[in-house]
Amino acid sequence: TLAGGGSLVTLPVLILFLGMDEVIANGTNRLMIIFSAFVANYGYTTKGIKTYPYGIFLGFSALIGAIIGASIAVDIDGDTFKRFLAIIMISIGLIIVFNTKSISSNELVERLNGKYLFYALLGFFFIGIYGGFLNAGVGIVIMLLLTTVNRVNLIRTNAIKAFSVFIYSLAALLIFALEGKVDWIVGFWMVLGSIIGAFFAIRVEMTQMPQMVAIFNGLGGGASALVAAAEFLSTGNTATFTVSTIVISVFIGTLTLSGSFIAFGKLQGFIRGKPIVFSGQQLLNGVIALTVVG
Repeated sequence: TLAGGGSLVTLPVLILFLGMDEVIANGTNRLMIIFSAFVANYGYTTKGIKTYPYGIFLGFSALIGAIIGASIAVDIDGDTFKRFLAIIMISIGLIIVFNTKSISSNELVERLNGKYLFYALLGFFFIGIYGGFLNAGVGIVIMLLLTTVNRVNLIRTNAIKAFSVFIYSLAALLIFALEGKVDWIVGFWMVLGSIIGAFFAIRVEMTQMPQMVAIFNGLGGGASALVAAAEFLSTGNTATFTVSTIVISVFIGTLTLSGSFIAFGKLQGFIRGKPIVFSGQQLLNGVIALTVVG
């Protein structure tokens, strides 16, 4: 994926829908992360996009951090983990919704030597700690670091991200597995789903890739909203923190769902670029607003 935010959907599904223990869900999720990173890395390699030697440097720096992060994650209690995941989901969602600036750096000279290499190594060490602990949304952090500090173009950034995530996730999975915190059967089905997704991605023409990304992005947002709503309906928890988290998750999820499908419609030519207006629209908007408030 471009941003690597799939764990923001899979972790809530594993915990809330399947009722899986939080630590086991975190460990099981690593199987899908490793497979996805491997496929992405293979794809970039076949297209001649090289990450050597910086991918190795940054990957092993992150690996050291991941050992620390995963060692902490296997011993964390479930309530603390869910609160931390909720905070990450809200933070990443707000970044996606409100960040309108481009992070592309195609026209800038890369800075991967000297002090800038040290900054990247240090940054990837802390990224590895977070990646070993949770990993959700880590791609966004990697992209911000490499494109702003090191001025790496977007394609190389994603290639380095895929390689480094693959390296440190192997270490994290090993720690979870040694502690018996991996559900291999569920992990198998997650990897199988990733294989199906990769199959469709390979067969989609490059000119149609934005449409496919829009659809998958929208489905991910919709899944997040459904998971949040299901949690509220199943538990009836009215605690301020829980309710606020659910409300924000539903808002961001439904916004992502509708916005992504509108983007798909425009890219495919189904929806015109001009705003859609009709007689009585303001009145209808008022009725809908009153219905929601009531």
